[in-house]
Amino acid sequence: MNPSVAAGEQELHAVLPVPAGDDFARQEFVKSLKYQLSTRIAPGVRDSYEKKRAPEFYSRAGRPPVDRREVRERMAADPYFRMWSALERSSQELLWKSVQVSIERQLPQLVAAARTAPRGLGTLSLDPTLQAPGYVTAVDVHLMPGGYHTEVCEEDVAPGALYDRGVYLYTNGRMGPRNADPGDSAIAFFKATFPGFAPKRILDLGCTVGNSTLPWVDAFPEAEVHGTDLCAPVLRYAHARAESLGKRVHFSQ
Repeated sequence: MNPSVAAGEQELHAVLPVPAGDDFARQEFVKSLKYQLSTRIAPGVRDSYEKKRAPEFYSRAGRPPVDRREVRERMAADPYFRMWSALERSSQELLWKSVQVSIERQLPQLVAAARTAPRGLGTLSLDPTLQAPGYVTAVDVHLMPGGYHTEVCEEDVAPGALYDRGVYLYTNGRMGPRNADPGDSAIAFFKATFPGFAPKRILDLGCTVGNSTLPWVDAFPEAEVHGTDLCAPVLRYAHARAESLGKRVHFSQ
């Protein structure tokens, strides 16, 4: 266990892949790189458009661009935009690789941890006959290697582990120690819009590893919370994660 992770970043639970040594250093490098790209490099794309490409378009067409397609046409050849875009893709590939290498080293332990995680709160229901549709399997969503569905061993949880750790690094921890901000924000909007409403059952469609699902358990403790997803590996991980954190959620494929 790396003390830097345990001390104050992503919250530990039974199936979180914990980097050590060089793996941790690589992940911290990628996290810093992404922060620099989003705070110091990305704003220059707007500057390049407003100071160069937009006036250039106006001088040729006699009008400003009418939609994003016309903007894209001008920016596709812009050197600054191309530099930023290439760095963004490279950093995304580095992000997943930095986590994937760490997971490969500890995959047997993660599978075992998921299998032996505390039980008795929620449930996990998988359907081995369910095939993920082409729009899920045809591409690696967010460039995550293998997507959410790929299984390389029995009772595989690697896609869930990769997603959980990768998302934390991608956002520089801005979604909180449990990557829970999407759920927290939705709950804040829900309570402000429907004050006093107390749902009996809550369904999170496309829950992945449950980072947006678990906040509903705390927000409405009397409700029965369900999370569904197409892919078994992320649901195995989600269930073990929820049980480890003491949250009652019923996950199903």
